[in-house]
Amino acid sequence: MATFFGLGDSVLRRVLVEGQGVSTSRIYGKLVVDLCIGGQTISQLRKRVERSRSDESEWFVPRNTPLVVLIGTNDILRSGRASVVFNNLKRLLITLEKWSRITPITLCTLPPIKHASPDVRHQLHKYNTSIRTLCSNRCDVFRLLDLYALLDAENYEGHFFERDGIHPNREGLLRIYDSISNFVGIV
Repeated sequence: MATFFGLGDSVLRRVLVEGQGVSTSRIYGKLVVDLCIGGQTISQLRKRVERSRSDESEWFVPRNTPLVVLIGTNDILRSGRASVVFNNLKRLLITLEKWSRITPITLCTLPPIKHASPDVRHQLHKYNTSIRTLCSNRCDVFRLLDLYALLDAENYEGHFFERDGIHPNREGLLRIYDSISNFVGIV
């Protein structure tokens, strides 16, 4: 049984499947674990969270459960400017603060994108820097888990990623899961 709830895209969904051994479910044809959906953007996630008013909603976010947020890769890859993507993240976080009043929300920086263009790398760096700054300034509400640093320190050869350079392979997924588990305190 999960002791945290994930909100993100396919990367966090795969982390939960690999690390916890949970199965995906299908909602409207999309593979889902918690609120982690492949291809999901921050705006789509925020809309789903806003619709989750009751535990009968298919997008229900449990209240007062530790939340782990790893989202933004799809926004950045779709030519998103870091400032716009980060503003969307702040709008999501305002909504999420209502759900997690007991424990801080864990915000994850985005992992490296191995085959990214220089502009995408630059936007990724700016977005991750904004997350780090937010967590530093609001440590009462948000805790930082720096997945970029976790996977980049030894990753010049890319041995934590699948061929697409976006999705972590099994080793990378387990490394992320172990970091989240230790960070949230569930191991």
